[in-house]
Amino acid sequence: MPVRKPKTKILLDGGDPEETQRVRDLLGFLDGQTTNPTYVAKNPSIQRQLKTGHKLSWNEQNEVYKHIVEAISPLVGEAGVSIEVFADFTTKAEQMLAQGKEMYSWIPNAYIKYPCIPEGMKAARMSVQDGMRVNMTLCFSQEQAAAVYAATKGAREPVYVSRQSSEPGPLAGFVRVAGRTRHRPREAPGTMVGRGVPAARPKVSLSGCGRKRQSIAADRI
Repeated sequence: MPVRKPKTKILLDGGDPEETQRVRDLLGFLDGQTTNPTYVAKNPSIQRQLKTGHKLSWNEQNEVYKHIVEAISPLVGEAGVSIEVFADFTTKAEQMLAQGKEMYSWIPNAYIKYPCIPEGMKAARMSVQDGMRVNMTLCFSQEQAAAVYAATKGAREPVYVSRQSSEPGPLAGFVRVAGRTRHRPREAPGTMVGRGVPAARPKVSLSGCGRKRQSIAADRI
């Protein structure tokens, strides 16, 4: 029997290709996946290495992340794989951009995740100018959402905007307004990626805030 897919795009939060395969088999489809260094660190193979006392070097972390993303890439649909740069408040935009460019080359369906901090906004703007797809994470306020819109205006494809709350909020209004202009030439405003909404009530949450994409953890399915 053909799988009846919801209008909302479903993305998995995680960093384990085997988990991705299990969820895809369970649902019958998977539109995309969001990853970050924390999820990757929880990968069972990485955990086994860490338990031996081995600490991964920067190059090893990068290679492991690349290997995992490459394995996930063919398992998901058009929403792609979001790959988060290694960054904190001291990381400069140019450093994030350099990581982003490398990560973007790993797979054909990559979205590069930048944090919603000033340097992350700068990196996103430069990425969009280079034609890269981006996902802005840790977006908690209307002000941040407006800053994302300004930084990524002119993107050739919709920009993902991730937030931590599972409840509808002011940011959802921004996304709905932006969504009405997404087909204007040289404009592709933000698309909400909700996080951690229990699978038992996706219709309630999604209809409440107009999300077009929903990311969930495997343990919520």
